[in-house]
Amino acid sequence: MANIPITVALSDYDHFRDVFTGKVRAEGLDITHIDLPVEEIFSRFTRFREWDVSEMSFARYVSLRSQGNDTLIALPVFPSRFFRQHAIYVATDRPLDNPRQLIGKKVGTAAWVQTAQVWVRAWLTHQCQIDPTSIDWYQSGVNVAGHKDEVQAILPKGTRFTHVPDKSLTELLYEGKIDALISARPPRVFEDGDPRMRRMFKDFLAEEERYFK
Repeated sequence: MANIPITVALSDYDHFRDVFTGKVRAEGLDITHIDLPVEEIFSRFTRFREWDVSEMSFARYVSLRSQGNDTLIALPVFPSRFFRQHAIYVATDRPLDNPRQLIGKKVGTAAWVQTAQVWVRAWLTHQCQIDPTSIDWYQSGVNVAGHKDEVQAILPKGTRFTHVPDKSLTELLYEGKIDALISARPPRVFEDGDPRMRRMFKDFLAEEERYFK
């Protein structure tokens, strides 16, 4: 029998790379690897189903299923696994270095229905004893304005959540309109070395190791 052609959209993780370079062959399959940023993979597969197999945000998948959309079948394969203490960013000139200081503050989120954001909120809730309703949440794109969740979020009762259409979270942080932001990927200005932004945990690796232990 001829091999089955299959298209797979998956980020270029080192632990899958040998399959996509052909060094390791999947028996019976001819795989076409589509390498795109995960945000684009999630968005295009959610809306258009452009390929056969797709990396997908777990939070997005669970949200879709909870709302009656069973058009996706999840496989128990988790290509991206991180602790997320490193995902909280603050302005360098503000004295925020403890998550408890976020109580009563304004915090930016790229999307309510995003796995990294869910992880951080769960950690704040269960390890730091911070009720998410004690935070004012502001949603926009991390680097660009106008981004909105493609999956409708069902917010817990009492959640204060504001979509900001005309400014990015980075702009809001620099202008003092939010106190911190949560981002799965480092904000672009942070990657470029802008000294005005830092991680809340300066030694985030030690913090994540403590959490692991």
